[in-house]
Amino acid sequence: MLIRERDSYVPPGSVVTIVAQDDAIDATQIEFKNLEVVVKLGDSTDRQVLDSLGTEKISHVILLSYTNSVELEQADAIVLMTLLHLRDIAKQKSLSFSITSQIMDVRNQALAQIAQVDDFIVGDQLTSLMLSQIAENKFLSPVIADLLDSEGSELYLKPAEDYVVLDQSVNFYTVVEAAQRRSEVAIGYRRQAADQDMNLAYGVAINPAKSNSITFRQLDRIIVLSEA
Repeated sequence: MLIRERDSYVPPGSVVTIVAQDDAIDATQIEFKNLEVVVKLGDSTDRQVLDSLGTEKISHVILLSYTNSVELEQADAIVLMTLLHLRDIAKQKSLSFSITSQIMDVRNQALAQIAQVDDFIVGDQLTSLMLSQIAENKFLSPVIADLLDSEGSELYLKPAEDYVVLDQSVNFYTVVEAAQRRSEVAIGYRRQAADQDMNLAYGVAINPAKSNSITFRQLDRIIVLSEA
């Protein structure tokens, strides 16, 4: 299901490599529009296995838990160990790829979040929060469905200079108005200068006070909901 959904987003000729210990996994018999699928049997916590994957060509990594075959704590331990190896590989080889990790226990999520800004933690808590919002307000259901649909709007980080003049103080009202003129919804921004500062949320601000003054620089990004 995950690969089929990914197939709607990637350009033709993209490759997905699956590394798993379960020899029952076989996505190579399924025809995709844009993706080629390669399956390799191996232990993702084994550094030699990860080094053999050709990480120089990787853009994105998704770590899924073995929740169907091992205990929750062990499943999270496997993900965390693999995550540490991947970060070390990226550091040693000066690579830049995003990592999305499935952490099941909220207590373990705190360990994984000592990370770069591009690492996202996804667990059952996120699903629970989404379902709770729909339970409280049924009118949110089509909004969330649109966000999760490859044909609908998605979150994008777009260059700040597309919306405001750089190196000049503006408030977020101005950013919202600029986005609205492009048929987009601005919900925050990312400051490149703070992308390694955990105390400043790695430079990411969601739903900031609209009256606060901000000076955007080169490489800063505006976070928007958009269809393109």
